[in-house]
Amino acid sequence: MLNKLNLLFFTVFIPSFYMTGQILTNSPLSYQNLGQKSIESDAIYQSLGYATNALADSSVINYNNPATYSFFGNGYTLLSTGIHGRISQFDENGLSNYGAFSNLNHLILGMRITKFISTSFGLKPYSFRGYNFQTKMYTGTDSLLYTYKGTGTTQVAFGGLSLRLLNLKSTKLSIGANAGLLFGSLSNDRISRLISSNSSAGGIEKNITQLSSFYYQGGVHFQQKIGLNSIIDLGVSMEPEQQLSAKYTDALYYSNNVFNEKNYDTISFQSLKGSIRMPSTINIGTSYTLRFKNIVKNNRRLNSEMKLFFNYSKADYTIYSANFDSLSVPNIFAKNNRYGFGFQFIPEKNYFENNTLTKFYQRVYYRAGIFSENTSYINSSSQLNHFGITFGIGIPIFAQQSLSSVNLGFNLGKIQKNIENTLSEKYLSINLGVNLSPSIFDKWFRKRKLD
Repeated sequence: MLNKLNLLFFTVFIPSFYMTGQILTNSPLSYQNLGQKSIESDAIYQSLGYATNALADSSVINYNNPATYSFFGNGYTLLSTGIHGRISQFDENGLSNYGAFSNLNHLILGMRITKFISTSFGLKPYSFRGYNFQTKMYTGTDSLLYTYKGTGTTQVAFGGLSLRLLNLKSTKLSIGANAGLLFGSLSNDRISRLISSNSSAGGIEKNITQLSSFYYQGGVHFQQKIGLNSIIDLGVSMEPEQQLSAKYTDALYYSNNVFNEKNYDTISFQSLKGSIRMPSTINIGTSYTLRFKNIVKNNRRLNSEMKLFFNYSKADYTIYSANFDSLSVPNIFAKNNRYGFGFQFIPEKNYFENNTLTKFYQRVYYRAGIFSENTSYINSSSQLNHFGITFGIGIPIFAQQSLSSVNLGFNLGKIQKNIENTLSEKYLSINLGVNLSPSIFDKWFRKRKLD
């Protein structure tokens, strides 16, 4: 048992040091606020149009709504992780630029403790910052080249608990909460140097925001079975308005080589403590499940299942503020609203029992979705819109009735506003997720007895 706990520690927490330094987005919009809030953190969520607040399944860790932990299977332990990548095309004033990135985005463990209590803990992303572009200012012989670069991530190391309040045959009600440490560092850098001399000497302005603050989130989930073949789920989760403890560093440097920080000479430096006010975020989701039993196809009886999802979320970023001693950051944000729709279908839900009687494509989860969002970002006095079409598949791993699966999600999206020649982004997002679980004969946390 001790060896397994050590393995879990290195598996779940050590990657946080690796993830902190990654460039996890490539959007100039991440310059603002705390960067881009994370929604692309799991292949299943992405495939379903991010409409998964009511998703409750024994083979999925839905950490967006901690109340759903109560649906973990008895005796099973789940480990969820994933890799996310994105290829973007940015357009502005007739000019185009391309960017790409990839990252490890979450690592979470979940399990049932008792019949009514379940838990989950690990590391999940919160926000990303990442961009790199250049502009030139022509003033004659002393023309300047400006390089703007942003890096960093914030993430949450959390523990969650779910309590089943009502556990009837047709009706289930659960509540849950996540709490932990929100931490990370976000940097905005501006480097200036002369163009004509082709020199590496120049000036550097570096602004860094460091977060280390308590974080919490709550959720409720309700499930009602209707008849023999229909189920309705309702999920509500909320991140209350929070004052995040932070430190802001503003520095100016000069260097003979702007690409080597070891050679920087400090011109000015200030470090200020303060807080960042984040608005409350409310997510409301519902799903409808319809099961088709004993469908005859090619002389075989299938037990198919279809799920429909809907999700709405909102956050009022007009109340966002950042205050560090005497320094205040002006608010230039708008209200954020997002709608999402999702669809999931599996031809044979009982694939363990009918494994030898079904073909591979009949045991695959097929997913699709769509979402539309008014983002919190404002560019040239207009709010940016975000629209995307999503799709993906889930492939169960057959290993002695394990709940393991491999999931693949895609998102074709566009961020723009209804004004020509302003900044817009078209992108393809790909997410590969893995849910690992021991087989029913090989539990990770089985209690051993001595003879």
